[in-house]
Amino acid sequence: MTIALDPDMPESPRIREIIDTVIYIPLETTPGATVGEVSKVIFRGKRIYIGDFESTESIYCFTAEGKFLFSIQNKGKGPGEYVSLNDFDVEEKSGRIFVHDSYTKAILIYDSKGQFIRKHVVRHIFTTFNLAGGRNAIAYAEYIPNPTLPGNPASNIFIFNYETGEIIDSFLPFDENLQLHMKIRGQINYTSYTREVSYIHDYFTNSIYSFENNSLSRRWIIDFGGKSIPKDFWKEGSPRTEMEEISDGRFCSGIANYQVAGNHIIGCYSYKNSVYMFIFDSRDQSVISIKNAVIQREQVFPVILAPPFHTDGENIVSVIEPAWFARLFELSTPGIFLPAGFEGLDIYSNPVLQIIKLK
Repeated sequence: MTIALDPDMPESPRIREIIDTVIYIPLETTPGATVGEVSKVIFRGKRIYIGDFESTESIYCFTAEGKFLFSIQNKGKGPGEYVSLNDFDVEEKSGRIFVHDSYTKAILIYDSKGQFIRKHVVRHIFTTFNLAGGRNAIAYAEYIPNPTLPGNPASNIFIFNYETGEIIDSFLPFDENLQLHMKIRGQINYTSYTREVSYIHDYFTNSIYSFENNSLSRRWIIDFGGKSIPKDFWKEGSPRTEMEEISDGRFCSGIANYQVAGNHIIGCYSYKNSVYMFIFDSRDQSVISIKNAVIQREQVFPVILAPPFHTDGENIVSVIEPAWFARLFELSTPGIFLPAGFEGLDIYSNPVLQIIKLK
């Protein structure tokens, strides 16, 4: 299926027309739970897990209502510690937390209370991963060759056993001589998880693949028409050239952030020095287009729609960062008021999660 996007088309009607309900979850701020930057959000059972890969390099666990439970803040080189928190996932039934340390090429496993269990050195290079059932995980290599892969070391997606490191299968071979990993620009996330299906966005083919029942298939192709970057560009172009031609409006960047949320796909891309967002409905293949971050004033409660996006499996999750709070308070006028739980929030508070259910 092709998702056809025209970056020059006018913006669609206001997003309130496709929003059903919005739920706000303020994350409790405590001395042990000060989230610096929300890199990844995972919903499992009645818990919410927040990964901060950039600022505190920690994982925070909250209840479904936002009450803080515990954190994993184990940066270091000792037992149970990681040098570089690169990604994490949570096992559905057990609640065990799997952490990828890209520096040591290892998977660290913690129990449902955040206590360290064991560490497995898997030796492979990858940027993101999802648990894929049993003892397997699916990983995205971001066009970095893996000498540990049997057969073709230049495979962009592979399945591995997280205990033994054994490669189960590999997909999407590429030409390692092109050094494509040096030309990737500003991708926020590659994977999405919904309804027990893993989705992976491949940067240079602008495709979203699904992995289900041990099978990988291409589900959607993002097509910008005449603005799509031609394949030969990657052989001759450089990141600087790409940026210049995107700024000039010759090309679109390809999607830099996306999520599959139930029947919808939300994503964003760069074009002419602006960020554009789109929402695709797989039921009727309709697309709406939005330029830059959106604050909807018409709602009883204000809605902020801004990347990076996350999902609880069915709905879009957008993070209201503390820097937005002052702006929201300005919107608190007759007919526009803030939900319960926003009182007292300031620049030092934790973010608020916005669960956006689309019609």
